[in-house]
Amino acid sequence: MYPPRQYIENDFARLLTQIEKSPLASLIYQNAQGDIELCHIPLVLDENKQHLLGHMAANNPLAKLLAKQPLNIKCLFNGADCYVSPNDAEKVYLPTWHYAKLEIKGTAQPITKPSQKREIMGYSVAQFEDKLATQWQLSQVDENEISQSLKYIMVFKIEITEILGNFKLSQDKASETREEIKQSLYARGDKDSAELIY
Repeated sequence: MYPPRQYIENDFARLLTQIEKSPLASLIYQNAQGDIELCHIPLVLDENKQHLLGHMAANNPLAKLLAKQPLNIKCLFNGADCYVSPNDAEKVYLPTWHYAKLEIKGTAQPITKPSQKREIMGYSVAQFEDKLATQWQLSQVDENEISQSLKYIMVFKIEITEILGNFKLSQDKASETREEIKQSLYARGDKDSAELIY
């Protein structure tokens, strides 16, 4: 079985946290010629945690394809990752790499109604601005300007059909060893990687 069972993350809350911490997703899809394509788009979860929401330029090849029909798509979210040295813990005998990766499969479809596009754009902006000390709001832009801009943007949603978390964090090691690794990562200033270890 791959990935090994101990590296499969099933904690839904931990998986969703990775989307919030690392929202820039790599979207993988098949074009009309059958070739595999890739683009990078920040995504947010809707309020019910059942869809991913995003937007892109209307001239993006993915947008042009999506305008014709719904599309099966994979979204890869890359959480923190780091090198782990044998110097990081007494019982780490060989170097390894820690990482938190999340793969979501789903069906993407465009949002075409202007009011829904405007609503999703406002919601998405609020999700990102919420993390900032001084928050900007879409309402600060003139509505006519927003309406014009939305003509050149495709807003879309992805219905989530499958989630796979692949978190390789030395789960095969004793808790004492994992704690040593964690403290070593904190000591070298890699807080994001350290906080993943449990």
